[in-house]
Amino acid sequence: MFKVMWLMFIAMVFYLYLIVPAYAGNAKECITIRADSVYTSKVKIFNSCDVVATAVWCHKLNRGYKARQCGTNGRYYQNYGTIGANDYIYTKSGAVFFDACKGYYGSLVNHASSESTLRCKNNL
Repeated sequence: MFKVMWLMFIAMVFYLYLIVPAYAGNAKECITIRADSVYTSKVKIFNSCDVVATAVWCHKLNRGYKARQCGTNGRYYQNYGTIGANDYIYTKSGAVFFDACKGYYGSLVNHASSESTLRCKNNL
């Protein structure tokens, strides 16, 4: 009986290892902001890594888009999005400030209260 339970435990751990990616830490080095030749009013937030990343970003604006402006609403970054491996998402053009964690939205510990305080799970 013990042997069967032990084998089931090993099988479960192996299964979880295969289906649950071991994301860890910051992914800022994976993210770049790129101009878009088709949508000139937007920029691409591009993830160049081979893992999913959740990016957070905001804009330094002197006009409009108050909901996207850095440091408002009690947090520094105002927007977030999950970006697939080697994929991108769009945001408004302008001065974009960003950070990122490897993994899905749950990989963020907080949304950051200043530009350098974003914390990712497994990288505290």
